Amino acid sequence: MQNGTVREKLNTAVRKPSAKAAFGRRKAAPLLLALLLTLMLGLSGCASVQAFLDDVQKTDGQETVKVALFQPLSGEQKEAAAPEIRGVELAHKLYPAVLGMPVELVYADNRSSLTHGREAAETLAKKDPAVVLGSYGNTLSLSGLDAFIAEKIPVINLTGTNPLLTAGSIFSFRVSREDTDQGSAAARFLKENLQISNAAVLTATGDDFGMALGRTFSETLEDLVDLDDHEVQTVTYMKGSSDYSLQIAVLKSCKVDAVFLTGTAEDAAAFIKQAKAAGLSWTFIGSDELNTEAFLTAAESAAEGVYAIGSYDPLNPITELGTTFLNAYREEYGADAVPTEAEALGFEAYVLSLKAIEAGGSVEGDSIKAALMLMETFEGVTGNGVMDEEGDLLKTIPIRQVTGGQLITAATVDPY
Repeated sequence: MQNGTVREKLNTAVRKPSAKAAFGRRKAAPLLLALLLTLMLGLSGCASVQAFLDDVQKTDGQETVKVALFQPLSGEQKEAAAPEIRGVELAHKLYPAVLGMPVELVYADNRSSLTHGREAAETLAKKDPAVVLGSYGNTLSLSGLDAFIAEKIPVINLTGTNPLLTAGSIFSFRVSREDTDQGSAAARFLKENLQISNAAVLTATGDDFGMALGRTFSETLEDLVDLDDHEVQTVTYMKGSSDYSLQIAVLKSCKVDAVFLTGTAEDAAAFIKQAKAAGLSWTFIGSDELNTEAFLTAAESAAEGVYAIGSYDPLNPITELGTTFLNAYREEYGADAVPTEAEALGFEAYVLSLKAIEAGGSVEGDSIKAALMLMETFEGVTGNGVMDEEGDLLKTIPIRQVTGGQLITAATVDPY
């Protein structure tokens, strides 16, 4: 994701519509096309992603396929965008062809500016790329979206988290997870892995992000329990509080078995310390704020056993493509080099675009868009995923647990 935990990013958190079962699509493709693409995608999904990629690298010397990078190549966002670009370029180095044609990377500089972004997008759209990757920065991405959509060019965002990036257009997609997926993943982990149904949310008053996580958690758990009278309680506190005795008393009266913490690492640490000191053996699970050294330091020994929503772990790949990426990255940058999540997502987005082009059998925007919408299975770098009706690639999310003072992956769950 873009710099730090999701609380530190610019984001308007809203809950997506349900993406259960077969995942309704935003607009149905013609029946014949849908059947053909589903068959093609199904076949590629059954085989390994590496076998698929090996197959599509065969070239016959025809014209190039243009994959465009719409990015701040200059200006204040240049350095922040560099990891995304490196990831795409590394993937292109490994997989330089599709449909028997070489892939050409085409660059457009939005100059870290909304005004220049619109102009750069309009110019880029006239070059007729098959797909556009980018941009770094939610607002910069939005600045070019209309120009690409007008020309029916599919856009895949790499690290953006704003729901507006995929809302309302069948040509916009995203490989990074939307922030509120954390709430859904936490609820699923409690119910499906730990068989816990009676849980509550602890969130800070006035924390919009925390409240959004709490709502998603509550709605998901209530759906999973499927009881008319089951309701997840939300208990609030003032951010930065040092005394949680009132909240602990309320939670005890609710007879909960688990608490989902949506606040900062420091607030969560203070609450857990006091709850454990009171002899309470609740299961604690928190957002990715708890998947940090800051939480381990603040909570001290009370951190032991606490669960947290994890993020991409570059040194422990969970997919074949993740291993391929790590090996290629270290060959490129050194045996001890550690890739960032942005680099992984750049690599992943490029591979996704090739798979969609191959599945659609064409470089036409409508075919690529339809293939992306019908993407029932995709093995990425950061996890396995499926495209939902909003164009977001929903992926497995790791759950970490503090064990022996370290954050260890305890499980992976689907957010849907």
